[in-house]
Amino acid sequence: MENYNFTQLGYEDFLQYYLLVEKTLQETTDSKAASGAGSDTWHDEGFKIGIGDEMMWSQNFGKLQVILKNSKVVIPKEQDKKILLGNGVFIETDGQETFFFIDGYLMKSGKNRISINSPLGQSLLNKKVGDEFVIKFGSNPRKILVKKIILPSEAIKIILDEKKEGASK
Repeated sequence: MENYNFTQLGYEDFLQYYLLVEKTLQETTDSKAASGAGSDTWHDEGFKIGIGDEMMWSQNFGKLQVILKNSKVVIPKEQDKKILLGNGVFIETDGQETFFFIDGYLMKSGKNRISINSPLGQSLLNKKVGDEFVIKFGSNPRKILVKKIILPSEAIKIILDEKKEGASK
């Protein structure tokens, strides 16, 4: 069984998504039940659509339950010598510098957050300042240069500040 490592922030985001899916599944089930009440359900298109929605949300929720059962919050090591889970990193590609927070398992990568399990996350793992490598994005190879590694405690502040700014817009 696969283990799912999270940073604390990633785990909190996962739990929010889990609760949203659980709520949506319950609403879909309730809606289907209301749609079928007192009617010939075999001919009710709304009821048929409701069954499809319920199946989709149920499957999604089942996957999330497996992830939740096998999840672990990892406390990042407070170091900036090489890129590990929880570090921030400034990379340069095509003359542009970009900041990324190296997170654990993510339902989806967010602005400046990448999963350590993603192709870029895997390529960055254990790299040091000055390391260069090439990674393909689609069919385009890109040269990546590690410019700076940020301590996890500083990197999380950057991400939380960006979340606050995004919420206030």
